[in-house]
Amino acid sequence: MTGLSACCSTGYVHEGTPVGTFEDINGIRTYVSRPKGEYDKTKAFLILTDIFGVDLPNGQLIADAFASKVPVAVYMPDYLFGDPIPRTNMTLPADERKKRLDEWLARHGKDVTAPAVDKVIEGLREKGVKEFAAIGYCLGARYVVDLCVSSPPVLSAGAVAHPSLLEVPDDLHALNASTVDFLWLHMLQDFVFTKDKQELAKEITKNNEKQVHADFDAGHGSANRCDPNNPQERKGADDAFDKTVAWLKERFMSK
Repeated sequence: MTGLSACCSTGYVHEGTPVGTFEDINGIRTYVSRPKGEYDKTKAFLILTDIFGVDLPNGQLIADAFASKVPVAVYMPDYLFGDPIPRTNMTLPADERKKRLDEWLARHGKDVTAPAVDKVIEGLREKGVKEFAAIGYCLGARYVVDLCVSSPPVLSAGAVAHPSLLEVPDDLHALNASTVDFLWLHMLQDFVFTKDKQELAKEITKNNEKQVHADFDAGHGSANRCDPNNPQERKGADDAFDKTVAWLKERFMSK
């Protein structure tokens, strides 16, 4: 399994003013950002956060950015129930970060967290949503994969950025057998889903046109917690976002 490591709890808090709102979706606190113009209310795009949860400004700003670029409502559920890793963890020594991360993860297994994601999807279906796409960052990638390989798949399209907690190679084979459009956002300096695992994912899925791989010269966490003052990291984050927007329009919105 690609576990969580100390680098999963590093990164930078981004500045900006979120424009979305928190709403109760079937009992789950959820950050929601909607396009300003007309959009297809039968589709929804989910963001499943990393261990820092929905209250870190980064995820909210990303949700707003997606809603401004793609005509779809964006939903980011608090599947950590208000108990994310504290952002102060970012500045601790690596051994202390890992210790606290292991303690935190023991309280946030799939049996606790996954039902919250399911409840949001159920609640949105009751509101008329018929198709779902999702992106998962780090920890959130685990849930995106599960929603793609379920029978039948819950998602029409799924994407992951620097994923963690994947079973390699089992999840790769399961995704290759899935009918879901899938986008891999590979960070070439990722110390969790490492280069050898990225190459294995490409090899296993090389004959599957629904599987799309994109490489970025950045590290774990860069897609949503990059150093905004580091040009290389910022470029990796911006390019990963732009790739996801283009992929969503082609593989989810146009169908």
